[in-house]
Amino acid sequence: MIRRPPRSTLSSSSAASDVYKRQVSTQSTGNVPTSMRLFTVALALASQLSSAYECTRVTKCNGVMCDDICQAGSVQTDPRVDTALKFQRELQMDEPLVRTTMMGTHNSAISQAYGFGIEQDFIQNLTGIPMYQGDDLGEGVCQSISVLDQLRMGLRHIEIDINSGWDKLHFDKIFVCHSPVGLAPGLVLKVEAAALEKGIKLGWDTSKLSCLGTNVPYKDMLLEIKGWMDENPEEIVILYLDAKPGCVLFPSQTSAAYADMVQVFGTTIWGVADGDPLAASRREFLRRGKRVVFENHADGWKKTAHGEPILVFTPDLWSHQFGNSSLHAFPNCSIDSDPHSNWYAPVNYNGTGQKRYELVRGLEWGRVTKGQGADMTKGLQCGTNIFSPNYIEPEDMTGMVWALDLGESWDLQGNGCVALLPSGRWGLVQKEQCLSQRPTACRATNDDSRWELGMDAGSPCPDGFVLAAPTNDYANSFLKIVAQGQTVYLPVHPNGTSYVETRST
Repeated sequence: MIRRPPRSTLSSSSAASDVYKRQVSTQSTGNVPTSMRLFTVALALASQLSSAYECTRVTKCNGVMCDDICQAGSVQTDPRVDTALKFQRELQMDEPLVRTTMMGTHNSAISQAYGFGIEQDFIQNLTGIPMYQGDDLGEGVCQSISVLDQLRMGLRHIEIDINSGWDKLHFDKIFVCHSPVGLAPGLVLKVEAAALEKGIKLGWDTSKLSCLGTNVPYKDMLLEIKGWMDENPEEIVILYLDAKPGCVLFPSQTSAAYADMVQVFGTTIWGVADGDPLAASRREFLRRGKRVVFENHADGWKKTAHGEPILVFTPDLWSHQFGNSSLHAFPNCSIDSDPHSNWYAPVNYNGTGQKRYELVRGLEWGRVTKGQGADMTKGLQCGTNIFSPNYIEPEDMTGMVWALDLGESWDLQGNGCVALLPSGRWGLVQKEQCLSQRPTACRATNDDSRWELGMDAGSPCPDGFVLAAPTNDYANSFLKIVAQGQTVYLPVHPNGTSYVETRST
């Protein structure tokens, strides 16, 4: 494992720098001033530097433009965050999917880990054009680490951009990539002009800034996800397929994509015939042997060549996709002018009422490392289902933790009573007979914005209230208001499972 230094630091230790040094050596003639050669070396070294998180690095190049990329499966995660997120997922085990909270990413699979956008550091240092903004290079690049590592970090909503192989007349072959052709010809001209001015021979293939030169077979991407799922049999994943124009235009294309999906996931796919996935809990998914849901906006998924069952939900499963500024802070929590009660599914929602609730997705925000910690808090306090930022890093996952105190150790198999502490975080109090401790948390039967403190030893909760723990930060924020700084005991085990469920079985 190596730890990458911050971009402001220069190092000459990688294979990437050797590539540049060889180039400088070949250009060391009377036609190239010494100052220009030194500039090329500095540019080369700067382009290999990125965020300071630990992983095993491999070098990928396009001509002289190289970057050291994290090998899939090697990014180090924070054990404290892993534990905290696992605890929160357990709290939501019996919640319908529409009431769960999950981290995602924007253009999850258009990542430097697969060769997309490995030119960014070099181009930024060569031209001064800002990179790492999202949808970069006209190639839709939005991530640096692999989908496998995103799953390992705790993400459960993955966006996969897909195209068909039009350029090679493979109409029925599906590939993961964003832009069928290069969408930034002006950028290419600027890069080549800057390189010419500085006497640098790029030797690059500009087709690699599109599907023409950089892509991943769709089935290979699914296999990467399936491998992780096999190692984590209690988890479910939502895969958002962002099908580009012409990708599922013909029934034969849809059938080809379905064939890949069935070969990889088999009967673990929750298809349209299985009912509304948003009304089912993770426990229900697992009971039925279902692990993965596909969603998309393209109606082509309904038209198959051989009458296959429809496996992709269209339109996608969210009602709102919004920027940070559209969400009003707790307790208002409206999205633009749409009130919270209109999109937040109530307690005990099961999909049978007149109103169907859908997920809401915060797009391109939610990174602690970009100073968006307060934005994450606002999103969690309002019950936002999905956060999909660009260029996520392991440290950003700290922003998803709303229950446990990351400064304290937590043993999922430990002893003690779980309680909301005066700090506003949850902790373990070393006492026995946890259900007898007072005060305890009591939630209104069908409303997790209303809480009371149970004080009575015989019947802890008043009429209309039930013994319960918050399952998201929206509910938790209301309980904290009622608690007024007191320690409040919660009916859950240290691993996140419910005491109430245990007592009733």
